[in-house]
Amino acid sequence: MDVVGHASFAFSLIKAGITGAATFEPSRLKEALEFSCAAAGLACTEVGARSGIPTLHQIVDLMRQGRRNPSYYSQPELEMAGRLP
Repeated sequence: MDVVGHASFAFSLIKAGITGAATFEPSRLKEALEFSCAAAGLACTEVGARSGIPTLHQIVDLMRQGRRNPSYYSQPELEMAGRLP
């Protein structure tokens, strides 16, 4: 993940209202991760740092219509990993 992925992850956390442990909800984190992965993936489709920055519309379109690969980890495995120190 590059700067676009990191920035979009931070943006989506703030947009979802996740500002700390007290406001954390797993479903919102999943949305934030999907958003940032879509943004980072789109950023790789162009040459150059600025030309590859996707618009919000492009990110949302990819999330709605893009092909998804099956999850590598099961939901219980992800939940268990989230509880690790």
